[in-house]
Amino acid sequence: MDGEHQAQRKYVPRKRETVLQVALQEGLPALLASTAETGGLPGFVVREFRAATTCGDVEQGFAWVKCNQCGEELHVAFTCRARTVCPSCTARRAACTAAHLVDQVLPKVAYRQWTLAFPRSLKLALAWNPALLGAALRVFVAGLFAWQRRRARELGCEAPKGGAIAFVQNFTGALLLHPHAHVLVPEGVFCGEDATFVPLPPPDDAEVEALLRKVARKVRKLAQAAYPDGLPHAEDGQAVLAAASVQTKLPWGDEEAAWPRKERRCAFLEGFSLHANTWVHANDRASLETLCRYGARPRHAERQLEAPGR
Repeated sequence: MDGEHQAQRKYVPRKRETVLQVALQEGLPALLASTAETGGLPGFVVREFRAATTCGDVEQGFAWVKCNQCGEELHVAFTCRARTVCPSCTARRAACTAAHLVDQVLPKVAYRQWTLAFPRSLKLALAWNPALLGAALRVFVAGLFAWQRRRARELGCEAPKGGAIAFVQNFTGALLLHPHAHVLVPEGVFCGEDATFVPLPPPDDAEVEALLRKVARKVRKLAQAAYPDGLPHAEDGQAVLAAASVQTKLPWGDEEAAWPRKERRCAFLEGFSLHANTWVHANDRASLETLCRYGARPRHAERQLEAPGR
């Protein structure tokens, strides 16, 4: 192997004292003090923050790796394995998840991504109540499968069955609280005992709007049943911060003007939105893996962070 290829394969330790780690080290005490008056932050939140400050630090533990051929030795620092805060660990998990889905789970067919978002009035309840969010997602997937089965029967398919993989995200690129779901669905159904794949025509604008109308009505009923006395209020430090994040409006003017320009296969209704215009060909596995990686992506990437004053 020539020197250029050896240099490409050389292990490079991860960067220490990142923007996020410095921000956590300097700002975590103040955050804990400011939330103490409202009950403080849950223990698992504090542990995640503190673990992220030590990720990649050899003083916290490392593996000693030695090559039997050349004798070179390396110290590979342990990672924090945080599931929410550390951009390095969460990005690695997203990449591994996407590769596993494309290589081992998803059949070689075309896929469409359906993105469902909820109104501001329901965001805190959905983020704070996993059972409610799960029920809302099941309502959407059930409605989507029913539409697929109806289209398949029109084509003569007997006993059609659908499939889907859902990625739930609770954030935006600006780190605001924003529960929504990216659902990858085969562009067709599986029919018969041998599960033969039958492609379906893409949805039109009217069908996307009709599906969203049904989902919005049922999700509001679920929320009313879960909170008959009104939506929940913030009761501890984490909830106070979440409630403040929900109420923050993007700088787009009034709420009616906040929606993006209407596109194909997109629908908006009373704060709900449904986007179904992203599609990948059966042979485009690279784009499918990109969609999976995006669905499983972390809340932020290290390159998106910048220290004040730079």
